Amino acid sequence: MDFTKLLFQTGAVKVCPADKPFWYTSGMVGPYYVNTHFLYGSETKAKELLVIIDELKDNQDACAEKLLAILMNNYHTDAIFKNTIDGMIATLTAKYPAQSIDYISGGERRDWIFSLPVAQLLGIPHITMFKDLACSVLAARPQSDKAAKLYPTSVIIHIADLLNTASSYERAWVQILTKLGSHLTASLVVVDRNQGGGKFMHGNNIDNIACVTIDEGFFRNASKDGYISAAQLDMIIDYIADPKKYMKDFLIKHPEYLETAKDKILSQTVLAAM
Repeated sequence: MDFTKLLFQTGAVKVCPADKPFWYTSGMVGPYYVNTHFLYGSETKAKELLVIIDELKDNQDACAEKLLAILMNNYHTDAIFKNTIDGMIATLTAKYPAQSIDYISGGERRDWIFSLPVAQLLGIPHITMFKDLACSVLAARPQSDKAAKLYPTSVIIHIADLLNTASSYERAWVQILTKLGSHLTASLVVVDRNQGGGKFMHGNNIDNIACVTIDEGFFRNASKDGYISAAQLDMIIDYIADPKKYMKDFLIKHPEYLETAKDKILSQTVLAAM
């Protein structure tokens, strides 16, 4: 499965022009965005879906079943989403055959876009996790005869859209499973941004699997395939090597860029980061 093509085709990975980096909400500037949920089919469809999810998640008992119906309809009608889910299944089952997996979990809210269809297609019960630790819901497929109970020996694969620093895993998903008397065996993500999340996984004995890892090799292949220019590649390599130095060097060369800061607080954050 050519995940690189899917990511660029949908704008799930978006690279800025060489002289116009993005402002991140952290107050830093950087050369690319990753919006993995665009693999639902397009940016517009993904944003519309998130609105629906926000409405459904208020009813935690019914959320998974209603969302699954929407996701599976899109799976059968949208080639991009189907290819994404099929590619994830191939990546997962190459290491964990379906019959060896007891449960698949997914966390609020973008994880569900990928975890629910994978669980459905593999015939594996799905643990629907919410940000409120006290309100996690164990939701199995209606046609599954597997008991909705976890054990210390259960094999559980968490499926997510994106891995950054693994803060959601640390804050919520691992804790939920611990309270339910089990543990997380492995994590499968569409994109690993290579920003430290893998260290958390290793430290907690969680097998870290990614369909795509955002690193220099990923962007070199993207350049070779014509998705980004040589100038964009050079900019990204500088950023990956040292994000803070990249920002400092860029703003020294382009002091007028500070004018694009949205407010005084952001400007102060940027200057402090320098």
